[in-house]
Amino acid sequence: MKTSDLYIKETSEKGKPMDIRLPNGKVIESALTVLGADSTAFADEMATARRKEIELLEQKEKLSPIEYAKKQKAIREDMLSVLVTGWTFDEPFNRDAVNVLFINAPYVLEQVDNFASIRENFFAKQSMD
Repeated sequence: MKTSDLYIKETSEKGKPMDIRLPNGKVIESALTVLGADSTAFADEMATARRKEIELLEQKEKLSPIEYAKKQKAIREDMLSVLVTGWTFDEPFNRDAVNVLFINAPYVLEQVDNFASIRENFFAKQSMD
């Protein structure tokens, strides 16, 4: 065995296809390409999200609790949208469209978050067989 057999960074950077499950558990034909949580793009976006959260915290007293919560939610949605790098839907793919999907189908956002954070999804298993 080599240490390179343990690497997941390259696969995290390329992304993997993720099936989408409806709330009833049914898998649909369309899928997303999702980066791993260890990807550079996600690390960079997490840093941006932290800066936005600090700025938001500085405004907290000026916002209603509902406004504050909505802004926190938007920061999270935007941060997680960077993980999606493609899809098989008929509509054109872009990051704004991913954000719209996350807003209107929050269960997809949760699936992306879960999928990206499970390192096993990005492990080159064939190298260990």
